[in-house]
Amino acid sequence: MPKIHQHILVPVDFSNHATLALEEAADLAHKYQADLTVVYVIPQAIFHPDWAADMEDAIDVSDITEEAKKVLTDMVAPYRQEGLSITEHVLSGGPYIEIVRMANRIKADLIVMGAHGEAGAKPVLMGSVAEQVMREAPCSVLTVREPVVSIV
Repeated sequence: MPKIHQHILVPVDFSNHATLALEEAADLAHKYQADLTVVYVIPQAIFHPDWAADMEDAIDVSDITEEAKKVLTDMVAPYRQEGLSITEHVLSGGPYIEIVRMANRIKADLIVMGAHGEAGAKPVLMGSVAEQVMREAPCSVLTVREPVVSIV
């Protein structure tokens, strides 16, 4: 018996891959009449006190959070207009940790995310966020990438 997805988590970082992941998740949500939770995680490094203390102008965390909320709301607006049930969250911390926590919290049965984020195709030292989420997630993870253009 095929699994029916009821709650889909979509982590985004406003990259092209994240946009494609949201499109894929919206298609699945339509098919299964599932709820979508879309989350953006402000990376923890932005809030590191030692880093911020060295800066001439301190980062206003509330400005970053409010801007992220606006961008996220605009990003999901077309899907909400199509009648999808969508909840948005802006969190701060380690991206993969916060994504896994949110998946547990909402009891997600699927995570749909970009294969590569705003860092690009090269994983950072600890591996990509998508790889870490796949290792730790309490549910299946579908990664979405841009189509490869063949040069042959």
